[in-house]
Formats: sequence, structure tokens, C-alpha cells
Amino acid sequence: MRRLVAIHATGSNVRLSDISGALTASDAKSEAKASLRKGLKLTDDQFQGDESIKIYAGISPPSETVAPPKSPGTKVEDICPSQDNFLIAIVPGRSKNKRNELFPQGALAFELQPQANLEVGLEQTVSPVKEKESNVLERVSRLEQEFRGEREEMQQEREEMQQEREKMQQECEEMQQELGKVKGEHKEMQQKLGKMEGEHGKVKGELGKVKGELNETWQKLGMVEGELGKVKGELNDMAKSRENERTYTKKQEAALREIIEEKEKQQERERADYQEWIAAYNAENEGLQHDMQLLQADVYSLALKDKKALSFIKARNLLDRVQAQLATKFKLGRGTSYAFRTALGGANSSLNDRHAALLMLFKEHHDSLNEAEAKLPSQSQALDLIAERYSKIRYFGDVIAHGTFDTGLYKSASSLYPGFSALVDCIQSK
Repeated sequence: MRRLVAIHATGSNVRLSDISGALTASDAKSEAKASLRKGLKLTDDQFQGDESIKIYAGISPPSETVAPPKSPGTKVEDICPSQDNFLIAIVPGRSKNKRNELFPQGALAFELQPQANLEVGLEQTVSPVKEKESNVLERVSRLEQEFRGEREEMQQEREEMQQEREKMQQECEEMQQELGKVKGEHKEMQQKLGKMEGEHGKVKGELGKVKGELNETWQKLGMVEGELGKVKGELNDMAKSRENERTYTKKQEAALREIIEEKEKQQERERADYQEWIAAYNAENEGLQHDMQLLQADVYSLALKDKKALSFIKARNLLDRVQAQLATKFKLGRGTSYAFRTALGGANSSLNDRHAALLMLFKEHHDSLNEAEAKLPSQSQALDLIAERYSKIRYFGDVIAHGTFDTGLYKSASSLYPGFSALVDCIQSK
């Protein structure tokens, strides 16, 4: 790297920057102008053309200068062979006031040592402006001192870089050793690759066969696609048909929904009517139950006067209740003694057959019986009473409750119920 001193001729402005030794003189001129433009915030109209820029080699210490290069293609390192040299570029400016120009006519009268009073690099010699030239030299001298300080820093950086370079060289040697190992592995991989290439040839042959089969498959696929197109058309037709059916179904559902809603309203009305009927029925039933309680009290009071008749009625009532209770346990019918009797056999069934049928029912429904009911099969007399087809107990009780008696038997009860005598007269008329 070389130091570039770029001087803007108008205003004695100086810029310092680095420049590569591999650049040409033409590149150095462009770099000098760019450095001034950027650092001093100048515009292109404040410079003359690149051909008016002069460049010189300055020697450190500044004891002499070298004439400008003949060819624009000359490299900076040829102009300044040593890194102790620096390149000076004089960039002429444009000014309407000639007095503000450091060097008139775009030329340079520049001496790095004022006492030498040398004029270098001029196509035509002119007298320099001593005062302004001296100011420039002082600035260049200060820049040179700055260069030296920076050069020492650069030298220190070079030493550090040298140390880094040695470390990198050591790492490079280690990497070369690793590279040797990698080369060995590379040879092995090449051998494996040779085998793989042989296998690849075989696979390629097989692939050719597969391609042939694949072509045939594509042909068949073309035929299938044709069939698929037909199927798609049919499916579209079916979809349209289903859509029509769906629309029709929705209409039917709407109509059915209206019917259901009307039915629900009707059921709601019927439910309300039924609730009213239930309320009336319950009220009437409560009255009947009250009358039954009174009737049972009267019957019991009357029966006490005839203990024999009462015993027949009691016996029949007990038999009927037990048979009805067992009918429920045997799941023959809820509370119906008639279902119990018919379940044991028909009109011509013997007592033994009815016994066998009854014992089978006890066995099948043993888990649902209470303790007393479960003991009945072991009590033969009790079993006969509930199993016999024609029971005397039921007969005597029915005769007393439903028999035909003389009217005199009823007259004693005429005083108990108003209007009862009229019923007695009906029997007499018969």
C-alpha cells in the first residue's frame, strides 16, 4: 500500500488516504478526485477533467520529487517503488476568480523543499505563488509526520500479522496431515465408487426394462383415463340427480315437519284434556274409596252377626289374595288369581299335574319369594288348597257373596240403605 496525498488546487485543501500499488496512474487520478469529492463534499462541476490532474512521487523524507509518468497505464508501485514513498495528486479546480487558484492555468509549481525552488512536472514553466506554495508544503510536511506515526503502527500490525501467519502456517501443516488421511480415504472411496459404477450399470439395464414396462403402463393409463372421463360424466349426472332428490327430500321434510308440529299441538291439546279427565277421575275415585270404606265397615258389622258366613267369606278372600300374590311373583299377571289358576292346567287337569306345574313355578322364581312363600312347597295341605281346580273354599264364599236367597233374607237390610226395598221388590217380581 502507498499513501496518496490528494490536493485540491483551489482553496489549498488536502486529503490523505491509502491507495493500492497495483493501481494505474489513471486509477490514481480518479481515486484522488473521488477522495476530494467525498471528504470535502464537492461536486463534479468544481473539478477540471481527469487529464488535467498531475501526479508525482514524493520521497520520505521529502528531499526530491519524481516527474509525472509518461503513460496513464503506469502502475503506482512503479512510480513509488518503496512503501516509504507517497503519491501526490494535484487536482485542478474551477473558479471564476483567478486569484483564488493556488496554481494558475491548471499547472503546478511545487517544491517539497522551499530552498531548492524547483519547478517539476510542468509542460510550461510558470512562477509559483510562494506564499500559497509554502502553506501547501507545511501541510504536506504535517501530513508526512502523520504518515510516519501511522507507518510505525502499521509496522507493529505487520509483526502481529506475522505471528498470526506463523500460527496459520502451523495450522496449515496440521491440515496437510489431515489432508493426507483424507486422500487415503479418498482412494478407498474411489475403489468403492468403481464397484458402485459396476452395480450402476446393472441397475441402468434394469431401469431400461422398467422404462419399457412403464411406457406400457402409461398406454394402459391413457385407456383408463378415457374410462375415467366416462365415469366422471356419469358421476356428474348422478350428482345432479341426487341434488334434485335432495331438494325434493327437503320439501318433503318441510311438509312432514309441518304435519309433526300439528300432531304435537294436537297431542298437547289431548294431553291437557287427559289431565283434566285424570283430575276428575281422581276426585271420583276418592269418593268411591270413601264409599268402599263405609261399605266394608257395614259388611264387617253384618258379618259379625253370622260367624259361619263370615268364615266362608274370609277363607275365600284369603285364598284369592294368596293366589293373586303368587301370580305376581311368578310373573303370570299382576294381582290376578284367575291367571294363577289357569297357569296350573286346564279344566280336565288332575291335582297331581297341577302340583307338578306349581312346584316348577316355585323352583323357577324361588329368588323372588319371601320366606313364608318359599316354605309353601313343603306344606302339602296348603299346596292342595292353592292348587286344586275346583276349590270348596272359593265355592262357599261365592255362594254367600253371589248366591240366590229368599227375599226375606234381604228385608232385614232394607232399613240400612234408602231405596233398598225397591230392589227387593224386583226380586219378588221375578
